[in-house]
Amino acid sequence: MKFGYTIIYVKDIKQTVDFYQRAFGLSLKFYAESGKYAELSTGETILSFVAEDFIQEHDMEFVTNRADNVSPGFQISFITENVAEAYEKAIKEGASKISPPKQVPWGQIVSQVKDNNGIVIEIGSPIGNY
Repeated sequence: MKFGYTIIYVKDIKQTVDFYQRAFGLSLKFYAESGKYAELSTGETILSFVAEDFIQEHDMEFVTNRADNVSPGFQISFITENVAEAYEKAIKEGASKISPPKQVPWGQIVSQVKDNNGIVIEIGSPIGNY
């Protein structure tokens, strides 16, 4: 088995895709004509977003992701050689600060921000085999 992609339910696909492109330099892989689904290239896995109203049409209940809500119980992690620069760029492009870059006991440098939907994003340096 191989991990293929993560899908996050968001209110505004276009706004979210624009944010991730500006803040993290991700490229658009696919954008549905309906505007209710999009994929961003991130390496081997795909980060994708689906419109909340599309999911609600399928009678599925979920907690909405909003910048002013408590963050959901997961995070997205991006790996980069220059954590401080990536952190500052994300903040400049509209991410909310959680924790600035710091060295952690296992040798990695990590920081955390929230995206425009309140999703926690870790920006970390490489460690091990990634």
